[in-house]
Amino acid sequence: MKKLFFLILITVSIFMGVIQSHASDTELFTTQARPNILILLDDSNSMDEDFYGNGVGSFSSNSKSVHGKKALRDIIDQFKSKLRFGLMAYKVSGVSSYLIHNSPYFVSYEPKSYCPNPPPECVTYAQTGNAGAKATCETECKKDNPSFDAAYLDEIITNYGVGSEQRNRYSNLVYPHTQRMKNPKDTSNYIYYKHAYPMYSGSNWGTSFCYSTAYNPNESTPWDSYSCYKTKTGTNDDYPTGYSEFWFNSTFIPTDTDYALGYQDFGRRLQWYYVGKTWFSNSSPGDGYLHVAVDNLLDKNGDPTATYTTLWNKLDPKENDETGYMSCGAGDKNTCSYVINAGLTPTAGTLETSTKYFKGVGGYTSPIEAWCQKNFIIYVTDGLPSVDESGTPKSADTLMPTVLTKIDNLRNISTTIKGKSYNFDVKTYVTTFRTSFTQKMVTTSLTRSFEALYIMMP
Repeated sequence: MKKLFFLILITVSIFMGVIQSHASDTELFTTQARPNILILLDDSNSMDEDFYGNGVGSFSSNSKSVHGKKALRDIIDQFKSKLRFGLMAYKVSGVSSYLIHNSPYFVSYEPKSYCPNPPPECVTYAQTGNAGAKATCETECKKDNPSFDAAYLDEIITNYGVGSEQRNRYSNLVYPHTQRMKNPKDTSNYIYYKHAYPMYSGSNWGTSFCYSTAYNPNESTPWDSYSCYKTKTGTNDDYPTGYSEFWFNSTFIPTDTDYALGYQDFGRRLQWYYVGKTWFSNSSPGDGYLHVAVDNLLDKNGDPTATYTTLWNKLDPKENDETGYMSCGAGDKNTCSYVINAGLTPTAGTLETSTKYFKGVGGYTSPIEAWCQKNFIIYVTDGLPSVDESGTPKSADTLMPTVLTKIDNLRNISTTIKGKSYNFDVKTYVTTFRTSFTQKMVTTSLTRSFEALYIMMP
């Protein structure tokens, strides 16, 4: 309900703002134009995740995709007589049917790596080696786990020098291990990790435990090679203790969430378990795709228009319906009757496509019909960009300045109405799911031109 509440709050504030801004204008009574609302929906593969990053599949009732689409359906239904709605999402390409697994990164089987409630000093120690921070980290963590050893750091942390960007980043990403789950092959022991994210493959890889014997703690290419086994028992992190039933050797490359978060390495030890089917692409054309042009949702008789029907179908969450979610047979998955999730996150490129749409350039017809019409974007996303406007993967820190500039540019666009040019202020409302990385978007954008920014809560 919190997700729906925040979207309603945004939509009500839009509607009330329109009324207030024209309360003294006589033109309000001669030129009445319903506000235009362009929903910009994140349809990247990271929407396969739940609110904590676990790979659950886009059809799961726990997925960000299902929660977001259901909330949006409620909004358009509630305001269908007052606002004009349309839908844009990231353009997808190279999409195939894949299988999704949930995969903890940088795993350990050692209880001494586990601290469920670490103080901030733990990350400070990992980043700086400060003795005082180490002492505080160890004292606080031992309250929950007496066997905790603060000095048990992942190799990628100690590989990079104090003060380096990589050491600071991976200290935040992987230290200490705050989560645990029972080892499905040894239920008397646990698998310890800080974060788990989706892993995609062309076949069902079941449950697996992987170890890189020639692990290189330098991130990025060449990607590490792993030996994967069906069974791992015990609490020893050393190889080959506890590993049995060898399965295959493989390398793994980052996907959408990995690029956005800053993972270009997965650690010496990996684990995963099978979840279900999904759509997948590990690329992006870099721009947006207009699924539904902004228009009235009801006709003059109060009956639903074709726009309403198409928009409703596009936002079908396919909740707990794996077969339905995988039923699209279109070669171009942008043209499915419902929005599928696949590919990376081209935030800047999609905002640029939105700008072209409101301007009515680049082959688009602007939805703006009157000089006094108000225009808004409601951007529903799970966080940060992962590719630039050409589809090239880059870190979120590198991409965010361009994203914010695109939002700034939307505040002053021009288009022609009945032969005369007018300027319009298209306000962007960013609605994000609360995950471990959306705080970066919050703190980066608070001083910029967002009309509002809300956090969608799990």
